[in-house]
Amino acid sequence: MVESLGHERGVSVETDFTRKQPMVGDESRIARGHNHLLTNAIRYNRAGGHVRVILATEGADNVLTVTDTGHRASQQSISLTCSSDFTE
Repeated sequence: MVESLGHERGVSVETDFTRKQPMVGDESRIARGHNHLLTNAIRYNRAGGHVRVILATEGADNVLTVTDTGHRASQQSISLTCSSDFTE
C-alpha cells in the first residue's frame, strides 16, 4: 500500500531495516502506527520528494526513524497526534 501511494504521488520510498531485537507489543497497533507515519510522510510530501524509513536497534530498543522532504508539522501538532493515536 505504501509503495503504491508513493508511486501514485511521485514520492520515492527508501527502507533500511537492520533491527536485531524482536518487536514486542500488539502487532496490529505497531503496524497501524508504522503505516500511519509512512502514509503521512508520503501524503504530505511534494511531487518528486523522498521518504526514508530506518528500523534499527539501539541497545535493547528498536528505533523507527522516518524522514521526508515534505512540509513540517508544528511541535504542538505532533504532540497532539501522538497522544490521540497511542493512548486509546
